[in-house]
Amino acid sequence: MDIVEPAHTATEAPTTFQSTEKGCLPSGPSLSKDDVANAFIEKALQANIDSDKRDYPSLDDETQRNISAKFRALHKRVKDEGYYQCRYSEYAKELVRYSIFFSLFLVTLRGGWYWTSAAFLGLFWVSIDPSVTGAL
Repeated sequence: MDIVEPAHTATEAPTTFQSTEKGCLPSGPSLSKDDVANAFIEKALQANIDSDKRDYPSLDDETQRNISAKFRALHKRVKDEGYYQCRYSEYAKELVRYSIFFSLFLVTLRGGWYWTSAAFLGLFWVSIDPSVTGAL
C-alpha cells in the first residue's frame, strides 16, 4: 500500500490516504467517521461522473447535430420501409382469436368445466395482454 501525505498546517495532525485499487480514501486517527464518509461519497460521485462522461455523448453542438442527423436518417429509413403503414387486417385476425378464446371460456364455464374454462380464460388474457399494453 502506498501512503501519501497531503499538505497540512502546523495545527492539524497529518492525514494519510490509503491507496487502494479504486483510489485513495482518507484514514488516520485525526479523521472522524464523517470525514471518512464524506470522502467516500465524493469518490463515489466522481466515479459516477466519470462513468457518465465515458458512456454518454457530449452535449456540445457538433456531437448533438451528429446525433440528430443520424436520428433523422433512421426515421426516414423507417418511413421508407413502411413501418408506419398500419395493416388493419392484422387487428381483425387478433379479434377473431380473442373472441374464440373468450367464447370457449364462457361455454366451458357454463358447462361446469372450471379448470378447462380457467385455461381458456388464461389463453384469452395472455393473448389480449400485448395488444392492451401496446395501445397504452
